[in-house]
Amino acid sequence: IQNLSSFQSGLLPLPPNSTRERTLTFNTLTKSYFGPAYAKATKIQRATQLSKHLLVIENQTQLSEVPFSDRFKVLERWVVEAVKNRNDGNGGRGGGGGGLY
Repeated sequence: IQNLSSFQSGLLPLPPNSTRERTLTFNTLTKSYFGPAYAKATKIQRATQLSKHLLVIENQTQLSEVPFSDRFKVLERWVVEAVKNRNDGNGGRGGGGGGLY
């Protein structure tokens, strides 16, 4: 379990095996009763291929121009693992482990 201080800097470093990163800026609806109806958002997307069968996708999203927006960000990390398609006698429906988690 990681403590809160490890998340304060944003996305954590990963091995530089094969990393691609991009930064997006856009306006988003805030759905807030106070403050502006729309806010500027910045999203950093990073994909790192750790091996032939393992990919890590990370997103960091932060709003600006709304009250206290410098105190909050959304961090996502998806780990995608390639698994062999096996014949489990169930027509490929369920039962086997692996996949996306």
